[in-house]
Amino acid sequence: MDISQDISLREQFTSLMLYRKGTLRLSAFNLVELLKLKDKEQIESVLTMINSVDAGFINIDFLKVIKREDDTLALKGPGGNLSQELDIIYFYLLAQNWPEKWSIIDVIRNVLDNNPNEFFRKSWDQFALKMDVFLQSIRSDNDYITKSKNRSMAMRKEGKKYEAATRELWVFGMDFIFQNQTMLMPSKEWHDFYHTIVPVAYCHIVLLDKRWTTFISQTGLSFPDIALTFDRRSIGQFLHELETREF
Repeated sequence: MDISQDISLREQFTSLMLYRKGTLRLSAFNLVELLKLKDKEQIESVLTMINSVDAGFINIDFLKVIKREDDTLALKGPGGNLSQELDIIYFYLLAQNWPEKWSIIDVIRNVLDNNPNEFFRKSWDQFALKMDVFLQSIRSDNDYITKSKNRSMAMRKEGKKYEAATRELWVFGMDFIFQNQTMLMPSKEWHDFYHTIVPVAYCHIVLLDKRWTTFISQTGLSFPDIALTFDRRSIGQFLHELETREF
């Protein structure tokens, strides 16, 4: 939103993405965030930016991605990009009777026109309430918190074990939530958590809220094993890295 609403930032970002042949990866949650917007001009500015660069979808369900990774390891096949999300595109094409021409923007507009935001909001609020009960039980268990801290220390020493750091980031992330016992986790924070794990494991650069860039900095993992991460206060640095960093 910050980049798309600022004409100068948007032009700089799109020109750099085209120059670097980068791909903007979007998730189902990004579409839900667009559903929340009431201002049609804001929506159009976001869609214009997306349409100006190469774009694709990413599966941010880390348990599903880890399952793909496990299956690939069992088959001893090449890893590749196991975070790709193709179901959204498949169901769009199926519903449109396999059109000869289509774009990511067509898929997004179809989602925006046919899905009520209220359904997603309620489902995530319910998820957050269930997780709150779970967190309270874990955080009140002093023995488990001690194990969690010891596990985090051991993992920082070991580093990444597999081609992608999805597993490590997931465990680090849950331990981060467990150990920060006064940290509230409403549905928005769970959105951000899901937007952290798989993208940071598979992308080169990820933009996050400050809490989650702080979390990543505490894992001991760094680029190129995981993505470079930036928050909204470091957009200038993000654009500099997008322009100059070797990927």
